[in-house]
Amino acid sequence: MSPTSSYTHVNWALTGTAGALTIGRYAIRYVNSRRFFWDDLVHLCALVVLIAHGGTDQLSLNSKARIKTAADSKPRPSQTYLLGLYEHNERLSSVNNCFLYLVFWIVKLSFLMLYRFLFQSSTPFKKAWWVVLAFTVVTFWVPIAGVLSTCAGADTVADYKACDGQTHGRVIKLEYSCVVNIVSDLAIMALPFWMLKDLKIAMSQKLGLAFIFSFAIVCVALDIVRVVEAVSQNQALYTVIETAPSANISLTPLMWTY
Repeated sequence: MSPTSSYTHVNWALTGTAGALTIGRYAIRYVNSRRFFWDDLVHLCALVVLIAHGGTDQLSLNSKARIKTAADSKPRPSQTYLLGLYEHNERLSSVNNCFLYLVFWIVKLSFLMLYRFLFQSSTPFKKAWWVVLAFTVVTFWVPIAGVLSTCAGADTVADYKACDGQTHGRVIKLEYSCVVNIVSDLAIMALPFWMLKDLKIAMSQKLGLAFIFSFAIVCVALDIVRVVEAVSQNQALYTVIETAPSANISLTPLMWTY
């Protein structure tokens, strides 16, 4: 089985799992509450973008395979043809990367909407919530700006001449994006912990909440691995592994607290 085929199976297996768990989430939510909440709507948006990311990721991988096949073929195609393939792949990669960060930040927003519902009676929490929300919104534009300015600007993302020799700059922007992603994850994860002690629920439910709040650590670890692998040009599989759990983390809507 080729690497492309293996990736395809992993990509759509995880995306399908996210879709199945989303259906389960909504079924449980409706049975328990007979209604849906804002975090449900936001999570649905995350799933839609996740599917779009999976599609563009697959197209980008297929595009890279076509470039390699064309470059290795005998006789070799014209430089103009190869350049066209390269530019097409760069456009796909840029769109795909924007979808990647959009998935991450929509999931963050889903968590924030959930926390707002759980702890809306606390004025200090709401103030802290607004601070974290503002930070999350602002930091979303850091990786997007990095994607759009990969070469010389948004209008040159597929320009071979503008992008040639930009490897070091791409690595730096990728590292910055990783840092803001991790910091916002940790901020969102820490936000509800100091409220747990005052919640009037069973200890088992508190432990369940603490476990879900802490699960962002998995995404932090995967993001670090993804960036390390991206620097060595082997990030595709780790990207899809990270995005699917990111979308799935908020699939457990903490029904027992509603």
